[in-house]
Amino acid sequence: RPRLAGYIPHIDSVSTRVLADDWVADDPRFLSYPAFKKLTLDIASEVFMGHPAGTDHKLVTTINEAFTMVTRAGNAIVRKPVPPLTWWRGIRARKVLEDYFAGRIAEKRRSASNDMFSVLCHAQDEEGRSFTDEQVIAHMIFLMMAAHDTTTSTLTTMAYHLAANPEWQ
Repeated sequence: RPRLAGYIPHIDSVSTRVLADDWVADDPRFLSYPAFKKLTLDIASEVFMGHPAGTDHKLVTTINEAFTMVTRAGNAIVRKPVPPLTWWRGIRARKVLEDYFAGRIAEKRRSASNDMFSVLCHAQDEEGRSFTDEQVIAHMIFLMMAAHDTTTSTLTTMAYHLAANPEWQ
């Protein structure tokens, strides 16, 4: 059973690689929010899902867009599945995420990997009961949204305030 501290070196290696490959110093066109979003999604993809960042750009983009739409749907005014409104798009995006995780549960249950997805697939309570597939899927969607979206927003806000207040730097 991995401890959270065991993920720190992995997070550090992903961060170091992304910063070296994707970030350019002193570029006035550098946009913090998309860069932070890509960084946190790459970290979450590897550490939480066991999916190496950069290995399947189309898949990562699809999943990222689905997470973004599910998050936006939480702010929908009309909460009925009416095309093309936000709530309807959020429901469709949630299905993309559910299908993605459902399609990988059997593999993760056979895996000895220590990514969070595998850990959830193997977790048992005191009575030896495991999470159902639906519970694993719900936990993974929540974990990915909580980890990558909130961290992206926090980093963007911090960068803004540091830029607006150079004396804080």
